[in-house]
Amino acid sequence: MIFYLFLSNMKLEVEQELNIRRKKVRDVKWYLNVRVDMVRNIEDGTKEKTTPHFRSKTYTSLENDDNDHNLNEAFQKMNGSLEEFIHKGSNWIINKVLGLEVNTVKYSPISGSSYMKLPSKLYAFHSITNIKNEDRKCFLWSVLAALHPVERNPDRVSHYMKYKDSLNFTGIDFPVSLSKVEKFEKQNNLSINVFGWEDGEVFPLYMLKCQMVLMKLTCCICPMMKILITVGLKI
Repeated sequence: MIFYLFLSNMKLEVEQELNIRRKKVRDVKWYLNVRVDMVRNIEDGTKEKTTPHFRSKTYTSLENDDNDHNLNEAFQKMNGSLEEFIHKGSNWIINKVLGLEVNTVKYSPISGSSYMKLPSKLYAFHSITNIKNEDRKCFLWSVLAALHPVERNPDRVSHYMKYKDSLNFTGIDFPVSLSKVEKFEKQNNLSINVFGWEDGEVFPLYMLKCQMVLMKLTCCICPMMKILITVGLKI
């Protein structure tokens, strides 16, 4: 109750902050993160402390959008995560709420198209494959690279040409939009995570809704925004 009351009291301030940031960049992707100081008594009479973080999912806020519904949903998500933590952790109680963070990045429509060179910071992660495609099928080649890994020159499209008709893209056009990822998952029994990369920060754009066996991290970069894709089999 105390936690949700805190969130409710912060609602107007959060909404004002989102509006300020939207005025600067027009469209944003955002999520909330709240830090809570918690304590519990243990058998020897001492107190144990912990400081968990509870995070909302990521939302897109366009220039004239009303954030009221998304804020309510975000608060419910964080409150539910807190209740789950207390239930599983046994006897934790809230000492105080340390703060609420509003995290935003500029939003640009997702549209994976032609190859672009990896930024140096991402290049350092050798597990990332950046496919050198010259068409608008970046999503296709990235998924195939995860499903059919090769040891030498994995960035070459030629390795995956023989598999290009093995995936079901019925009703999905290229370049694949973020709104079609769930449809692709259902049609191919795969789980997909999509992360954005901008200004040195990685942030979630689409997160899987079921458990998966992680196979490989692949990468495609579009001119407007960078995309990292993880692919796995549903379990």
